[in-house]
Amino acid sequence: PMQSNGMSYINGVMSQYKSVSFILQPLVKGRILIPGATASVDGKPMKSASVSINVQEGSNKSNNNSNRSNSGPLPKFPSFDEEPQVDEEYILRPGENIADKIKGNLIVKTEVNKTSCYEGETIMATFKLCSRLKSESRVLKRPSLNGFSVYDMIEPEANRPSVQNINGKPFNIHLIRQTQLIPLQSGTFVIDPVELENKVRFVKKGTRRGNPEDRMQQLLEEFMNESSRGEIVEQSFTLASKPVTITVKPLPLANKPAGFNGAVGKFSMKATLKNKTVAAGDEISIQLIITGAGNLTIVNPPTFSLPAGIEGFDPLTTEKIDKTVYPLSGTKTFDYAFVAKDTGVYTISPIVFSYFDPSEVTYKTEQSESFTIHITPSSKKKASSRSGILKENSNAAKNGLMDKIPLNTFLGILAVVVVASLGLYQWNKNRKKQKNKQQQPVEVTVTPREQTRVIRDPLEDARWQLQQGKSSEFFKEINRSIWKLLAEKIDIPSTELNKVNVITQLQHKGADSGIIYRLEALLGDCEIALYTPFHTATDMEQTFIRAEALIKDLQTSFT
Repeated sequence: PMQSNGMSYINGVMSQYKSVSFILQPLVKGRILIPGATASVDGKPMKSASVSINVQEGSNKSNNNSNRSNSGPLPKFPSFDEEPQVDEEYILRPGENIADKIKGNLIVKTEVNKTSCYEGETIMATFKLCSRLKSESRVLKRPSLNGFSVYDMIEPEANRPSVQNINGKPFNIHLIRQTQLIPLQSGTFVIDPVELENKVRFVKKGTRRGNPEDRMQQLLEEFMNESSRGEIVEQSFTLASKPVTITVKPLPLANKPAGFNGAVGKFSMKATLKNKTVAAGDEISIQLIITGAGNLTIVNPPTFSLPAGIEGFDPLTTEKIDKTVYPLSGTKTFDYAFVAKDTGVYTISPIVFSYFDPSEVTYKTEQSESFTIHITPSSKKKASSRSGILKENSNAAKNGLMDKIPLNTFLGILAVVVVASLGLYQWNKNRKKQKNKQQQPVEVTVTPREQTRVIRDPLEDARWQLQQGKSSEFFKEINRSIWKLLAEKIDIPSTELNKVNVITQLQHKGADSGIIYRLEALLGDCEIALYTPFHTATDMEQTFIRAEALIKDLQTSFT
C-alpha cells in the first residue's frame, strides 16, 4: 500500500488526514465485491463502504500479458488520474533559513482574467493563498474595489482547498475571495494588494552524524511523516499580493443606438402581451424577458411610447442570475402594467433593446413586434343595482307582498330612494368634474421614473434579512438600497455611478458635509462586510439604524 498523511489549518480550524492506497488487478471476469476497510480512530471502530467492481473481458494485449510465465516481466498496471499530492515543507532541516523557506512555499496572488476591458464588461478577480506549509492565516488588509460593482462568486465558508502546480511544484490553493467586477466608468484602476498574516509551524530536526544507520532512520522518519520527533517552531510572517492595474476603455461612440442604456454582453429579448382583449379599466400586462450573459444586474428596463388614452406604471423587476459562473448569466424580467379608460383599438409601438457586444466590439439591437390591444366596455355597470331593486319590488308586488305594505309607507320609501339616487348622481358628477380639472390628458411617452404605483420602503428587503439574521444578505441589501436611492435622486447614468461622481454631485448640489462623510463610511462598512460574513445582531441593528437615518437625510436634502 501507498501511505500519506498531513495536516492543514484553515480559518483557525485544524484538520488531519491519513490515506492508504492499494493498486489491485482482477484475475477473473464478473462482479467482484471489495469489502470496506476497517480502522480504529480514537479507540472507536470505523468502516468504509464496500465497492462492487464489474470485470469485463480484456483486450488481446491484456490477455497475453496475463498468460505470461512467472519468469517474464510483470504486467503493466493501468494508470489512473489522481490529484497531485502536496509534499508539505514543514520540516526545518539543519542550515535552512525560515524566511527563505516561507518565501518559496507560501504565496499570496491576485489573478484577473483580463487587464483591459470596456465600461460595463465583466471581469473576474481571484485572490488566493498558495501554500506548501502548515500555517494559519487571517486577512489583515482587504483590497479596495472602488469604481466597480462587485458580485462574489463563492461564499467564504464554502471554500475548499484545491491543488495547483506552480513552477513545477504542487501547492495547496485556498481561495480568499473570487468575485466578478463590473467597471462603472472608463479610466485606469488599481486593485490594491491583499495582505495576510500567517502563523507558520515547522518541525526542527537535529543532525545525525557518523553511523549510516542513524541517517537512514532519519530519512525513514521524514518519509513516514513522523513530525512528532522534533522541536516545534512557530514563525509569524506577513505576505501581500502584487497590485493589479485594470484599463477600462470607454464604449465607442460610432453607431451607438439612441436607446442604449449600458447593457454589455450577449443578450436576447422576448416580449409577450398577456391579454389582447381587455375591458376598460382592467390591467394590461406586457412581460419583457432579457436572457444572456453580461452585466445583467445593472440592466435597466427599456422605455417605449404609449398611445394617448393609456396610462403606464413602473415595471416590476425580477431576476434569476447565477453569480457563481463567469460571466453573470441568467434572465431579467420586466412586467409592465397599463390601464385604458376608453374603449377602442390601441397599438403599442415595438420595444427596442440595445446592447454592446465586447467580443465583437459592436452594438446590437433586439426588437419586439408591435402590440394591438382591443379595449371592450367595462363589465361593471353601476345602474344594475338600482334596476335590480326595482325589479325585486315589481316581483314582490306580483307575489302579493304589496298587500301587506300600506300605500303611504310604500310611497314614502320610494320618494326617499329617488331623492337619494339623484343626490348620489349629482355628487358623482361634481367629483368627476373636479378630477378632470386636476388631471390633464395623459402624455404619450411614459418612462419608468415618471410614475409609481406605491411608495415602497427603500429598506424593506434589508429589514427582512435583519429579522431572518442573514448577515451577508443584509449588508448586500443595505448597499443596494443606498446606491438605488442615489441613482434616483442624483440622476446619474448607471455607467457613471461610482463614489467619486456621487460625492462630486452631492457637493455640487450643496449637500451637508456630515451626510457625505456618513455616506462614505456606510458604503465602506458594507463593502468590508462582504469579506467577513459573520456579524452579531447588534452590529446589524446599528448598521440598519445608520442606514435609515442616512436615507431620511438624503431624501430631505433633495425634496
